[in-house]
Amino acid sequence: MKKTLNSLLITAAGFALSAAAAYGQTRLIANVPFEFHTAAGVQPAGEYTVSPATYDGSVARFQNMRTGHSTITGLGAQNANPNDTMPQLLFRCGSESGCALVAMKMGDGRGWTYKVPKMKPSEAERISVVYMGSNQAE
Repeated sequence: MKKTLNSLLITAAGFALSAAAAYGQTRLIANVPFEFHTAAGVQPAGEYTVSPATYDGSVARFQNMRTGHSTITGLGAQNANPNDTMPQLLFRCGSESGCALVAMKMGDGRGWTYKVPKMKPSEAERISVVYMGSNQAE
């Protein structure tokens, strides 16, 4: 009985510490001036909070600050670089297909790349970078 109680207390403490660590992670603000595609579908232009959705940050949560709607990015290929100190979102935009999120850098060395959508041969391509800032109010 005592062994079971100790196991439960240790497990509960582990969950509490994990939740506290996840809550304390940085939330960033991105003002995306155009509609864009993610693995979860089309997202409208607007101001978004970007925060880790998992403990290791491999999945990010985008929340539209105007509507409150949230979406989760898919697991991307990790692309860490300790010299990347500027948090940013990278989009690949086609003249017909619109923009798609293809990379995210959190500014602390963590970064991910996402599947690049195919474009029609007739489309003009451009890359758009949206820099993110920290949200000091939260």
